[in-house]
Amino acid sequence: MCFWTDDGQGDTDADVIRGGPNGDLSLTMARLNFAVYGACHPRYQELVRAPRPEELP
Repeated sequence: MCFWTDDGQGDTDADVIRGGPNGDLSLTMARLNFAVYGACHPRYQELVRAPRPEELP
C-alpha cells in the first residue's frame, strides 16, 4: 500500500534511519511522505494502491 517494508521499527525509534530495505528513510519521514504523496517516498507513487477501509486507522 505505501511501499514501506516493515522492519520492526516503531514509534520509539521512528526518527532513526536504519538503512536496510527502507534506504535513507526514517519511519517519521515515510509517514510524512505517505500523508503528502500516498507512498513512503515520492518515487513510489505509481507503484502503490489506495488503502482499503479496514487498513485505515
